Amino acid sequence: MPLTTHLFNKTRLQAASQDGAVVPLTLLHMPALSELHKAPLLLHVYGAYGVDLNMAFSPEKRLLLEDGWALAYCHVRGGSKRGLAWHRVGSVLQKWRGVEDHAACIQTLHHLGVSHPALTALTARSAGAVLAGALCNHNPQLLRAVILQAPFLDVLGTMQDPSPPLTVEEGGEWGDPRIREHMDNIASYCPCHNIIPQLYPSVLITAYSEDCRVPLSGVMKYVERLNKAIQMYTVPLGLVLTQQHVSQLSFWTCSQEEITLALRIFICP
Repeated sequence: MPLTTHLFNKTRLQAASQDGAVVPLTLLHMPALSELHKAPLLLHVYGAYGVDLNMAFSPEKRLLLEDGWALAYCHVRGGSKRGLAWHRVGSVLQKWRGVEDHAACIQTLHHLGVSHPALTALTARSAGAVLAGALCNHNPQLLRAVILQAPFLDVLGTMQDPSPPLTVEEGGEWGDPRIREHMDNIASYCPCHNIIPQLYPSVLITAYSEDCRVPLSGVMKYVERLNKAIQMYTVPLGLVLTQQHVSQLSFWTCSQEEITLALRIFICP
């Protein structure tokens, strides 16, 4: 049901995932729900560490809403929208469920007449990029553009390297690649290891050269492989380097230049 404020409408929806699970979905919009077919849509996803999406309002979000955008928040498994169990059933060997949930959310919105693939963009940061990158590899037709900030994209390579201080702690989220079942599962969804030649959405990546949480090497490996995969297609691919890691709780800390680049990459024919 839509909840109207003096600024925008908030509509709570549900999407049926592949295994029948019901996934919460929050949509912010200014036009009525029935008038969103031609509206550009910006999706948000995270789905890791039992952390739910930050939906705090900001001037930037208001500008997008006033410009006719719809903003969707996909509360997929791996987050905490429905408690600790919601995280547990979206981690380690069940990480794929978050990807399936995310695809279901997008398909539900399009089925309801909210935007369409040619006007749909996705944003994610840090660990949220795992689900975003996996979706791009397996369901690229659902999106027009993707904006990734400080993205974690080489899950397999990072988890196989014991030198980063966080690798051991991350096993509870992604699994232990020393266990064959875990390694095969990580390899099945790892964004960096599933890139194939196909038509991808436009991609803008902001990486941080002094990031102690997400190794820059993984980002560069992803960019190199994606660049090779899209050579036969006209797909814009941009990389912006800055100096620090910002958690998923602060998406709108990006600079005006980054926002401008993101909008340009979205509308690029």
